[in-house]
Amino acid sequence: MVAGLVIATLPIIIERFMPYRFPEILYAVYLIFVYCSILLGTGLHFYSRLYYWDKFLHVLSAGLLAGLGYTVFNVLISKQLRQTISALLMSLFAATFGSTIGVLWEFYEFTGDSLLGLNMQRYMAKGHLLLGQAALLDTMGDLLADVLGSCLIAIIGYFCIKHNRDWLDKLTFTKK
Repeated sequence: MVAGLVIATLPIIIERFMPYRFPEILYAVYLIFVYCSILLGTGLHFYSRLYYWDKFLHVLSAGLLAGLGYTVFNVLISKQLRQTISALLMSLFAATFGSTIGVLWEFYEFTGDSLLGLNMQRYMAKGHLLLGQAALLDTMGDLLADVLGSCLIAIIGYFCIKHNRDWLDKLTFTKK
């Protein structure tokens, strides 16, 4: 449980060493994700009780990461350029950012499974190796959920930017 508290406060700890604050909306979604993953998923065994809990968390985390993609994009370009750059380009970057981090997470799971004998990718059931598509089902479902979550936020972001460019300010680091 101590590790969960450290993870939940990680953005606050990081903020102590930088002159900026995280966007509030991203921090709120991050806390929801940590709550759902650690307390509900692990603590209350939602991962084993609810078959699609892992997929829900992949959609949620990918959406969070797509939002972070907008934040990264905002850091990389000037405020003046932000007013004229294509909303589609920003949204494609956000979707790609969120999806790519999901792919990297699957690499992490594969590495843990390979080197440490874990079953994060659920390639075993009740101690027996799964074969063929059954062994790939979890990973492919996770990747699909990552793409869906990232694209959902990118589509919402696209329309928000088209309607009001100042919407991006909600996803920008602010000075302390």
